[in-house]
Amino acid sequence: MDSYDKPFDMVQKNIGNKIYVRLRNRSEIEGVLIGYDEHLNMMLEHASIKKEDQKIMRNLMYLRGDTVLLLARK
Repeated sequence: MDSYDKPFDMVQKNIGNKIYVRLRNRSEIEGVLIGYDEHLNMMLEHASIKKEDQKIMRNLMYLRGDTVLLLARK
């Protein structure tokens, strides 16, 4: 199990890894984290968005940090 001193350590150590994100609107996103900033805005590659019964694929996605409820390593 990984150990982190600060919350952003978890984000930093997962650049290049596949992550799972749950948003305030109940959408779920999986993709490879390629970057982030101090507001938790994120750039994801090879992202899939699940909302209700739909699944949408995107090669590159910008995700606004204030919409994030949960972030986990996949």
